[in-house]
Amino acid sequence: GTLRAAVRHAVRAGRLIAAPDFWMPPPPAPKNRWLAREEAAALLREVRASPKMRPYMQLFILIALYTGQRKEAILSLRWTQIDLIRERIDFNQPGRKQTKKRRPVIPIPSRLARFLRLAQAQAHCPYVIHRNGRRLDDIKKGFKAACLRAGLNDVTPHTLRHTAGTWLAQASVVL
Repeated sequence: GTLRAAVRHAVRAGRLIAAPDFWMPPPPAPKNRWLAREEAAALLREVRASPKMRPYMQLFILIALYTGQRKEAILSLRWTQIDLIRERIDFNQPGRKQTKKRRPVIPIPSRLARFLRLAQAQAHCPYVIHRNGRRLDDIKKGFKAACLRAGLNDVTPHTLRHTAGTWLAQASVVL
């Protein structure tokens, strides 16, 4: 992995004479966890019903389920990247270099557009997902609490990405 690559780079750069031989553990098995529609509905119900849940959590979950984007792409999303007239979201911020983890421009599903319009009408911050006008660094803690209250095990924000892809595959959508 990364350690081995760093050591090889140090050898090529002349910082080390030779690369030592070391054992690396095997990579973990990929997670195949995704949410059934009933589980996603239970999570959203819990988020709406709980007085402790922040309003941004429901919007985060909906954006993730409808777009399949990664957590960081959603947390860094600004209102200027959302065009509700043409119904498009550009997940690649202006000036951001495209990486292997591509951030596309996607059409906004009509159900998601409704939630985005409501959120934008109340927006007082450039970020779509925010707390008191400030961008969130992470949502792991609140997300985990919502999942526990909804009775969902082994679910992370990335599970929503797997869920979106699985639902598309089940609907026979080819990307």
